[in-house]
Amino acid sequence: MQAAAANILILRRVKSDQLLQFEEAVRLWIPMALQHPGYLGVFLIRPGPGSEDYGTILRFQSRSDWERFRDWPAYQKFVADIRPMLIDDPRVEEMHGLEAWFNNGRPSPPRWKMACLTWVGVCIAVFVTSRGIGLINSEWPWWVTFLLVNGIVVAALTWIVMPILTRLAAGWLVKAGT
Repeated sequence: MQAAAANILILRRVKSDQLLQFEEAVRLWIPMALQHPGYLGVFLIRPGPGSEDYGTILRFQSRSDWERFRDWPAYQKFVADIRPMLIDDPRVEEMHGLEAWFNNGRPSPPRWKMACLTWVGVCIAVFVTSRGIGLINSEWPWWVTFLLVNGIVVAALTWIVMPILTRLAAGWLVKAGT
């Protein structure tokens, strides 16, 4: 059985006079990080206006890959090199399930909001994909269509639909009391 992927959120408060140097250090680090076994990629969330808070989501094939990466001397050097650019120690969290789509450097929104927005995303992805596959070839065996539609839906949700929806609904997701 294959281990579940690990999504690691690292929140760093960067000194306002170090923002450009921090981004350059990260830009130079990413190609090195991509060489580490089990490392799947990174998503950097830049701070909004008036903020110094950077979010970084690291993806690994497994939690043990993250642990090996975290202990990797090259990563330890990178962390030590950027530490003087930070206001305080970074906050590191492991994200599970839907949180990986919804976390933008703030606490995760209520689960009911994540469920509602995911439902909208699934409806969009399933409708577009199933209509598109139907136009291509309606004579395929049901199981081929089933597997193809589901694979495209998952990919579309991960890389297209949910990133767009979470940006569009960002204000609603974080609005207190709703």
